[in-house]
Amino acid sequence: MIVRTRRRKADERSAAIAVRWAAPCLLLLLAYSFDSYADCPSPIAPPGFADNVRQFYEDMCRESDIPLVLASDPSVKSRLQVPSAAHRLTEDDIYPDSARRSSFEGSVVVAFVVEPDGTVQHSKVVQSSGHRSLDAAEWMYWKQNKFDSPGRLDGQPARVIVLERMNFKLKGGPGLPPSFSDWAVDDLALRILQPYTSRDASALFQAIDETAKRDITLSKIQERFTRYGKQYGAMSYLYYKGLLSVKNVHEVPQYRLWYLVRAAAPDNGAAALIVTAVDRKPLPGITDFEFEPSPIRLNIR
Repeated sequence: MIVRTRRRKADERSAAIAVRWAAPCLLLLLAYSFDSYADCPSPIAPPGFADNVRQFYEDMCRESDIPLVLASDPSVKSRLQVPSAAHRLTEDDIYPDSARRSSFEGSVVVAFVVEPDGTVQHSKVVQSSGHRSLDAAEWMYWKQNKFDSPGRLDGQPARVIVLERMNFKLKGGPGLPPSFSDWAVDDLALRILQPYTSRDASALFQAIDETAKRDITLSKIQERFTRYGKQYGAMSYLYYKGLLSVKNVHEVPQYRLWYLVRAAAPDNGAAALIVTAVDRKPLPGITDFEFEPSPIRLNIR
């Protein structure tokens, strides 16, 4: 009985000590958290990127005790030695082959942190080109890059956030406008294939650009559905293959894109969907479509 009483009193003393120390520890943790936020003043971000860049700055500021500054912040311009590299690749050097074949163009802006040792360990796309392949190309380039001369603030090592824009532009041929993003290009094909699958000619007619409805009438769409149904059977979307050509009609560029689709009827199991579209906001407008025999054979039926 005496042993139990002593054990109970010891437990009560331990609990009291734990409670006594819990409050100061919690206050210390809160103070540390507030100090961390206090050490991250809001930077002066360039116009157009304020929200993205400021959030990136706040996230990166808590990664290290070393001062973090924006290279484009005018308030530190006279005090900052901007990171520099002896050699820099151009957009043409890192242009993805897949993007070239797809005629994708666009402008990408990446924010990245140059560490005091010249490496880049953190980066973020703050303005997308609309194409995953182009975004990834610039993001990976800066992620793997190393600066020969890191940044310094007031002569001391500093972490520097740099904003870099790369403009991917094809040479020797036309590219797709910005409205033809990855999603929009896929959506063009689906806006045709889904009504075709359900044999809903009215839905496709509604998706046709207003400038083309004089030529692509509802009756013509119904006639095409019947003809393509006999020739190709059921069809489903596979992927976008590329830009065939660009033709000006009444001074308006019309882009002919082709897609590979799975088809039930042909022996090779595939068909080519050719979509003609014009640049519209927010989405490209369909002005014509047709299915043709595919030069590609599908092994899986």
